[in-house]
Amino acid sequence: AAAEGPAGGGGVAAELASFFPPFLWLLRDFVVDMRDADGQPLAPDAYMERALEPRPSTARRAAERNETRAAIRDLFPSRSCVTLVRPAAEEADVRRAIGLEASQLRPQFVEGMSALKQRILGTAPPKALLGEPLDGSMLVALARQYTAAMNTEGVVPSIRGAWESVVEERCRAAADGALA
Repeated sequence: AAAEGPAGGGGVAAELASFFPPFLWLLRDFVVDMRDADGQPLAPDAYMERALEPRPSTARRAAERNETRAAIRDLFPSRSCVTLVRPAAEEADVRRAIGLEASQLRPQFVEGMSALKQRILGTAPPKALLGEPLDGSMLVALARQYTAAMNTEGVVPSIRGAWESVVEERCRAAADGALA
């Protein structure tokens, strides 16, 4: 099965976290002057960690937002933050930035995107599960099973169960192909 029991069972987040990739929070059009309480500059990672700290429960929807913050902290023990400036100075250009040539974008944005691309491509390992490499169709099958489990109230995905279903499906398809 692709899912097990109700969410919130002890250790579920820790179990799932070992399967999650590093979390990269990309803040585009970032204009905040990142400083700590003493006025010292904050690195993007430190800014993100402060943003993930729980807020007082008196704020509107604080419980829901604190739950989201806790989930990110628990499920993504490896996380980082990258900031990018606005891609263009003019609002009309920002709205159509995807269609602009690199020469029409702000140089700081182009440099930031280049560094981000190198970082992602240089550090992203091939996707594997339980030590086995995944091809595209296996990854799609896993994503479908996880999505179905997450869309069922009170159910969390079972990594091992989803993996076993995918392997069974692959074996069945191979046998059908061999017999055809």
